Amino acid sequence: MASRSGTGSTELIKLFQNEEPLTFTAFFRLLQDDQDFAGWYTDLLKSSPFTSYFWEHPPLTTSSFACGAEFVMIDAPILERMRPNTEAFRSHFAGEDVATFRNLGGDAMLIAPSPGAASPGYAHLATFLREASDNQVHALWQSVGQTISKLLTDKPIWLSTSGLGVAWLHIRLDSSPKYYQHQPYKFRPAASNPAEPS
Repeated sequence: MASRSGTGSTELIKLFQNEEPLTFTAFFRLLQDDQDFAGWYTDLLKSSPFTSYFWEHPPLTTSSFACGAEFVMIDAPILERMRPNTEAFRSHFAGEDVATFRNLGGDAMLIAPSPGAASPGYAHLATFLREASDNQVHALWQSVGQTISKLLTDKPIWLSTSGLGVAWLHIRLDSSPKYYQHQPYKFRPAASNPAEPS
């Protein structure tokens, strides 16, 4: 179950299970291991009123994983005009549906889907969720869950998509919110709440 709020160009979504907030711990475990949940989550994102969007989470740490899972979707019509760059990450795919690798600066992990034979390209997350196969979408969510679990420490990780620099979907697990649009999520977390400025 999910609650949706916000007006204009930003939609805040909070996740619940049995009428209680679904923690980030449970969310990423389900995203990784439960195909039915991953399908439900995909449908949730596909139901967005925005045809293209930035997808951003509050900064994630070992302590904030006990907090209720939430994220924002920010209307990004500029992404609709981006021409997919199918060559951007080709050297990383090696025949896999999804690749996980470090960015050139070494301060972020990127998760990117390989180009689909039946699709003109995945310039952003909304296009990927609409056009990719169920298996490839599930593989992407599995990689997100696995990667965040491996990287998680008391140092914050910013999980998001942008796409303004490279026109190919790549989920970022970054050590800073350098491409974030949602101002409240740019702050480093206080000990008790990942979304509050420290």
